[in-house]
Amino acid sequence: MKKYVLLIFIMSFLLTFRIIHASPLIMVEAEGIVDGYVGESIGSKPVVLSLNDPDYYFEIEDYEDISDWFEDIPEGLEAYVSGHQDQEIYVSFEGTPEEEKDEFIKVRVPDGYIIDSNSDDSIGDLENTPSEKAVYLIEIREPLAYYDRESIISGIVGQELEEQFVWIKLENTTCEASMMGREFEPYNGLTGKVVEILPDNIVKVSYSGIPLEEDDSLIHTLLKDEDLKCDRDLKVPDREDVRYAIIEVKKEEPVKEPEVVIPEPVDEEEIIPFVIPYTGIE
Repeated sequence: MKKYVLLIFIMSFLLTFRIIHASPLIMVEAEGIVDGYVGESIGSKPVVLSLNDPDYYFEIEDYEDISDWFEDIPEGLEAYVSGHQDQEIYVSFEGTPEEEKDEFIKVRVPDGYIIDSNSDDSIGDLENTPSEKAVYLIEIREPLAYYDRESIISGIVGQELEEQFVWIKLENTTCEASMMGREFEPYNGLTGKVVEILPDNIVKVSYSGIPLEEDDSLIHTLLKDEDLKCDRDLKVPDREDVRYAIIEVKKEEPVKEPEVVIPEPVDEEEIIPFVIPYTGIE
């Protein structure tokens, strides 16, 4: 009787117990480049996750947020399922990155998403082997400052300069509040001062003062890091048509009238007549 009960128990166990045997060669691979710039929307960057064994398949819903699958996803980005097939998931990375990153994409598919088609059971967690096929390439754009247009600061030595302007264009950075009213180091009696921040990140600089000497040199400008949101000084490249044109006007000396010399009158009584000498020779 005991043997009969034991036999029934064993047969029942064999009928209900399914051996789960994931292939040791099953791999999940990632391929795609998530590139862009810090502070700029990347649009939609595709990455494909794929299984290398047709005996396994993904079980997932489209539009599911799977950001937590990617342990090093850049701050500001999210990952969504944009579509899938049995052995592939199409992932869309979206958002505005808040940090620089140049790394391989690492993905860990959680338990419940990769199914063994022979047993209909999940095989558990599965991570990819990072490779250059799938990378984050989020960069910081190089901040730039350059003269926006021709600017000739002209004047006369020793005379108050009529207010004139220089315009500086910023790219990939913006001004701090301290930029407004900033005065640059005086040069040749003249001082540049920021008087306006125009749209499109254009800094308007007013020049005033009394020039000390003639000058036709190029204007040199250095924007300090404390006035910029890029935390670095920016030297504005010299430009041939952004220069000084300070001249010196020399005073004309008055024209002297030629001196007229009037001869003194000669006393007629003192005139001795000239007598031709007589030699006696005819």
